[in-house]
Amino acid sequence: MNPSTSEASQQAARRGRHPLGGYVGKPQSHVEAQTQAGAVTCLGRAVPYEECSRSNYGAAGTGFVSRRVPVRASGSADQIASVPAPSCIRRRAGASGRVVDRRDVKAGMAEDRYRLSFTTGGLLVRESAVAVPLYQRLGEWTAVRAAIESENLLQARTVSSGRRLAREVVQRLAELTDDEIDLLRDGTTVERGYLMWVAACRRYGLLGEFAEEVVRERFLLLAPAIGHADFDSFIRSKAMWHEELAELKESTYRKLRSNVFLMLHEVGVLDDAGNITPAVLTDRLTAALGERSPSDVRFLPTNEPVTSRSGR
Repeated sequence: MNPSTSEASQQAARRGRHPLGGYVGKPQSHVEAQTQAGAVTCLGRAVPYEECSRSNYGAAGTGFVSRRVPVRASGSADQIASVPAPSCIRRRAGASGRVVDRRDVKAGMAEDRYRLSFTTGGLLVRESAVAVPLYQRLGEWTAVRAAIESENLLQARTVSSGRRLAREVVQRLAELTDDEIDLLRDGTTVERGYLMWVAACRRYGLLGEFAEEVVRERFLLLAPAIGHADFDSFIRSKAMWHEELAELKESTYRKLRSNVFLMLHEVGVLDDAGNITPAVLTDRLTAALGERSPSDVRFLPTNEPVTSRSGR
């Protein structure tokens, strides 16, 4: 075993775990590209360049060199680690070698930060039944929120929780069109659940991407179940480009994950054993979601094509 590798591994182990998995190291000023073996060095460990383009994550989880450059353990302590690096450092070093500054890595981060306030409440179907009639009478969501808060129409135990619930349900319902609001008012229990799930997916990009890229994709690939490990892996992949995910407190992260799976159960696309249940959409709901391009049926595990009304 390489002594420097062993020492680096021990140092990483002493720093504690990040809630997304892996070890969090102290911020590094740069990632140095080695010339002789076409490798980069992270925490004192040589990493082959060809490993840098990998996007999949192993069971060992992801560690963060600087909260921006993830490192994944690919074997025992004496083996090297692969670095799924941003495109700005996925280049073999030239004959003279090169140094990649952290600012270059930061430049590759996504500009839009994920909204991460969906920590409680589930789908809020019951709460929507209170808010929708108010909206159709008052015509403005700001007025709806004010009415709910002033009269505690959601029967919250405290003023702060009442405000939080009112804000959350109004923000989600504001993502729906007036036609979808009508369907939410007149639809079946199943239709209302699907609409509130879609509203949450529109409001929260992270949730929508998980619904489309993991839940629906696994359903189409005939993968029978989904669990917390799938969500953790998904978050690790997104954390490469979104430092707000890497900086989540463990308690907040667990609340987010718990509420995501609560919503999946409430909408009926995940049973108690974690098996994916296909969504059964009515024609009118399919038509309503198809008003967007691509259709928002993409947020549900269904074989319905993700096309707009015009077929584009």
